[in-house]
Formats: sequence, structure tokens, C-alpha cells
Amino acid sequence: MKKQGFWCRIGLLFLAISLVSSSTGVLLNENSTTSASLDDYAPGEIINVTVSPPYPHLGTPIDLTITLKGNPGESRFNETITVTDTYEGIIAVPGGITWMKGESLVTHLSVTIGRASTYTKKVRWDPCFVGNHSLSFETGIFPARRKNISVHYETPTIIYPSLGCPAILRKNTSEQLIIGIAEDRAAQQHPLLIKEINVERVNGVDTYSIDQQNSCRVHWIAASETSVQDELVACYSINTIPVGFYNVSITTNATTYRWPHAVQIIDDDPSEFTFVQLTDPHIGKSYVPGNEKKELLKKIRVITEDLQPDFIVISGDLVDWYNSRFHAATYPDFVDVLVTCTVPVYTLPGNHDRYEHGLKLFYAPYMDLSSYHRYLNPLSDYVFDYGSVNFIMLNSGYDYSRWENCPESSGLTDLQMDLLEHQWGNTTLNHIIIMHHPAVNEINDKGLGKVPNSLPSGNDECIAFHRAEFISYCQENNVSLVLCGHTHENHVYTSEGTVPDDPFAWPLFVQTDTATLKKERSGGRVIVIHQGIVESYEYQSFS
Repeated sequence: MKKQGFWCRIGLLFLAISLVSSSTGVLLNENSTTSASLDDYAPGEIINVTVSPPYPHLGTPIDLTITLKGNPGESRFNETITVTDTYEGIIAVPGGITWMKGESLVTHLSVTIGRASTYTKKVRWDPCFVGNHSLSFETGIFPARRKNISVHYETPTIIYPSLGCPAILRKNTSEQLIIGIAEDRAAQQHPLLIKEINVERVNGVDTYSIDQQNSCRVHWIAASETSVQDELVACYSINTIPVGFYNVSITTNATTYRWPHAVQIIDDDPSEFTFVQLTDPHIGKSYVPGNEKKELLKKIRVITEDLQPDFIVISGDLVDWYNSRFHAATYPDFVDVLVTCTVPVYTLPGNHDRYEHGLKLFYAPYMDLSSYHRYLNPLSDYVFDYGSVNFIMLNSGYDYSRWENCPESSGLTDLQMDLLEHQWGNTTLNHIIIMHHPAVNEINDKGLGKVPNSLPSGNDECIAFHRAEFISYCQENNVSLVLCGHTHENHVYTSEGTVPDDPFAWPLFVQTDTATLKKERSGGRVIVIHQGIVESYEYQSFS
């Protein structure tokens, strides 16, 4: 997303208002209302916590409103609110998903308590996975308040594998196909049950049944006042399935779910392989000449016919905006392109993939990823290993601040960093991390709501939260490349935002140009791996 000139200035005031509800929790209201029940609380103690929406689905951030007792007639003082998430839910792991339990910090918030009766702090929380969350809210020495929140998938679906997150399985190992399904039911109905799994070659020639189930677990979460959503994770043997690229269909006791191009079976990992990074195709961009869908189709055809890579990754801004009400069917158009591809494609969301609205002239921190999850990939973050390389796919967040250039993103959450450090990152393997927004630039942000920077590298157009921790992780672990898009430019930087003297002085932070919007130069990066080591990562136009 490049400069928008005049129209960007129109939206600045609208953005400024919107930004106060961002995850920094900067909205602080002093309320003068009084109540006899306030006498039961000490100054700085939490009186009440509310949650909206009450039954959230993944992709829609949650507003947490925390009300504290003021200190009427006395001096001001500072109080800290600590919010902690004790969770159990569907977490991505190498080769699939699993149900996991853990605990992570949500946020620390500083509040100045003055002479008003009550103070309200509003926090926007964007959980990165489906599951049951018990949030603890604490201030000072007071007892913690708790809120239980169940985050579900908006639409019953196959969670894994999917079109945008396919499974690549090796026959010459004991690797199994992990299946995940989310399905709604009334609380009194029987739990989810798989009746049949079929895989069909993408050319439609052969169909095979998978029936050797080795394990199965079902958990449920609240989806409304009267319904629950079952989350099923099962493992299946693929010994009888030939090598090939497959669509998958799964029949439960309620219905049949399908994903095209979701399973590839190979003999074994290659010692040398190639993959291609594309980014920012912006399908459906209406105020520039050209047809992005046709351009991306051409690129996919050239890549698969000439390069024949093992897979493709597309790092965000897949569509420009989406609104089914106004017949802007950009996600279906993007799916039409992907199903022409003869190799697996891995996707990640960008800031534009959240824009489900009709006011295209205004930029605001739109945060809803529901359409992305419904059409492409139910997982916002995931990880897979291939050819002795650990690939980590991170959702880098929503628009946080902006000026004439691209918006900075909200960045990574505490939970994402915790999972990166303890679950997703396999330190015995070379890491390649892929996300939409960069973590390093050569200049600093000067825009509206600009993000302070205390690091050597510039932070313009970069992630806002956990940027320092993420860069440190890349420096201290076995990370070679961090591949991103968003800027519509080609750059390679060190962690200090400088052009490297040595093109293999890892870690390197790489920005890749748009795949469609610059007709003569649009393309992507071709990354060649040999024995788990990056040999090249050059940009090609694919003309």
C-alpha cells in the first residue's frame, strides 16, 4: 500500500479518533457518577470488568472495559493494571495443530487515579487462537477479578489443513495427517464425530479414503448462550495414499466440509528446494489501472511452469478490501487464482485483508479477519518444517498509525512472542520468518500517532509492539531471513537498518515489492535452500 495523497489527509481526523481504542489502552475516562456501593472499594481497586462482544469469534478483537475506584478528596497516585490470560485452545505446531494449555501476559496498563469517583480504562484485545480464556485483572494488593471468554471460529470449518495452510506430509517417515474441525451444535446434542475423510487429486483423476484414525480428542467452547462449538483434533495414517497433491473433504455427523489444494504427499524432504515469496497482490484495487487478478494468474503460471518451486508463500494484502453486500467479491477472486496453482500456497493476512467496508477512501484501524479465515485459512499464525528449515508465519497486526506512507502495524502480542520463543521456533533448524509488515527500516516514523523508537534501525512502516523483542529473537536464534511486504519496495537490511556488506550476514530483514501493481517490475523473491542453508533470495519480475 503506497501513498494515497489527498485522500489520506481526509481520513486523518477519523483515524485519530479511532486510534484511542487501540491496544495501548490510551482511552481514559473520568466518571463523576457516585454509588453507595463504591464505599465497599478502596481507591485504585477494580470495581467492574465488561467484555464486548460476549461470544467473540477469531478475527474480531475484543473490548475489555475496566472500571476502578477513584480517590475523591485525596491526592492523585498511579496504579498499574495487569491482565493475564490463562488459556487452553487450538495452537499451531510443526506439521499441524494441537490443543494446548498455558498462561501469557495480555498487558500492563498505567492509570492515574485522581479525585473523580471512578476511572475507566478500555483495552482492545486480539486473541490469536480459538479456545477458552480465563482473564485475570489485578491492581495493587487487591484480589484479582476474572472473566471467562470463549473465542470460537465464526464459521464451522476444517481448521487444518486448508487452502491457505496446506499440509505437506512425508511418506517415508511416520508422519501423520492431523485433521482439525470446528463445528457448532446445541449444548444437548451429541459431540462432533468424523464419519469419512476423502482426498482427491487436484486434477480430479483419483480419490482415496483415509480411515486409519490413530487418535482423536474433542473439546468444546461456548459459541452463544445456547450453543457450543466442538474443536476436534485427530491423527490419521497416510500409508495407503500415493504421492500427490490433493483436495480434502471431511464428512461429520452433521455435514461435509471441503478445502481445495490442502494436502500434498511427498516421499521425503528434499536436500535442495526452492520456494517463492509473493506479496501485496491487492486483488480488487479499484483506483489504479489494471486487473490484479489477471496479473496474479500470469505470475502463478510463469512460476509453476518455469521455476516449478516446492511451494509459494504470499505475505499479506491478498485483497484490497472485501464487502459482499456491495458485490466486491475479492476473496472469491483470490481463491480462483490459488486453485490454478499446481503447488501448495501458504498465506498470511495483511492490513488490507481486514478492510471489510465500503468507505475505501478512509484508512482506519480495521481489525476484522473473519473473511480471511472463512475463505483461505482459519489460522492466523502457524509453523511448518520443510527441508530442514523451520518456517514461522506470523500475523503482524492491524493499522496502528499512519501519515502519507503505509500505516505502521500494531505488531506482535505477548502471546505471539511467548509462542515464538517456546513453541514455534525450532532452534536446531534454520528459521525463515514470514509476516506482512517489516520489523526494520532505515528511517523513522513521522506520521500521525507515530511510534517512538529507541533502536538503531528505523521503524517507519514497521510493527509497533514487541519490535525490539522480535529483533532480539532473530539475532539470538538461528534466523536467516525475515521476509515481508507492505512497503511495495525491494530492500534488504541488517537489524540496524543498514544495507549489509555481506548478503549472507544473518539475520537479514527483507522487504519484497508488490506482485501485481507495477506491471513491468511486479514479481517476487525466489529463495533457494541447500542442506537447510539459504543459497539465494533474489527478486525476479516473472514477466
